Amino acid sequence: MKKIQCLLAGFILSSSVCSGEACAAKVQAGQSKAVSQKALNHAEEPSYCQSLQPSAADRLALPEWILGSDSVLKRQGCWKSHIHWGEQALKEARKRKQFSQERALLLSLASSYFYLGEYALCLSFAKAAETLSDPKKDWRSIVESLYLQSAVARVKNDGRAVSLAEKALAIIDRQKESAPLLRGKVLYNLAAALTDGKEQSLERAREALMNADTLFREEGNQYDVVRTVIRLARVSYLQGNYKQALTRLNGIQFQLGPPRTRMLFFQQRAKVLLAMKEWQKAEVDAEKAKELAMALDARKDLDRIVLLQRSISERSTIISE
Repeated sequence: MKKIQCLLAGFILSSSVCSGEACAAKVQAGQSKAVSQKALNHAEEPSYCQSLQPSAADRLALPEWILGSDSVLKRQGCWKSHIHWGEQALKEARKRKQFSQERALLLSLASSYFYLGEYALCLSFAKAAETLSDPKKDWRSIVESLYLQSAVARVKNDGRAVSLAEKALAIIDRQKESAPLLRGKVLYNLAAALTDGKEQSLERAREALMNADTLFREEGNQYDVVRTVIRLARVSYLQGNYKQALTRLNGIQFQLGPPRTRMLFFQQRAKVLLAMKEWQKAEVDAEKAKELAMALDARKDLDRIVLLQRSISERSTIISE
């Protein structure tokens, strides 16, 4: 059975995903070769990313190193480094026929592709991980795959984001063991779909985020607490409650941590300040968000921030979301 699953996963990846140096050279639809190469060139990342590279000893056990270091690399926005070493680790795991490592690496890499705006690659890796997962033994992996698929559906606005997140929640509900952090992450993704997708329901999104916030706080996960507060501020902003949104954001401004979180914070606060016609303050925050997006090479976020800056310069409170 494992051999069949592995072959299926390999087919899914080979049909739409490349790996290692070959991936950097492949021309994606609508992209130039130069852009594709830049997307995975980890040497261009900031110095703090270079300090997080594996040692010579680490490279002898690369799958283990990646799976132990992926949260640090991703939270710091070192997505290119994560992909560079992660795809080498994936080759090694396949060579060893370590299916559990392969599955974990596929999911880990999928999220970095998502942050870089490489949504087709994210989806392919997530689906390949799901194919390798046993519904009874590997339900956590299936849940992670589903919420990544939900995230891609949300940004593509294809209408399945909510149902995919709900499917992930239903799987968690069927288990005897609790999974508070995983449930919190799925609730966060569900709220994002309910906030930004076709099936918008801001009150339901707020409720999901409040539940996620409680779970993250109980588990002491400050990183996700901060992200959830930013998302709650977005809900308040979309509801037209700008003072509440600003209060939420200002309450976490000294707890932001990693660069992507800071980028999202300044981007959202700039929107709120723009809506409140605080033009100069909005300009300052939008510029900070832009600098962070450029440093991270978060191209999709950068596009949105540039549109935001245009609205600010034109003194227009109408923003293309």
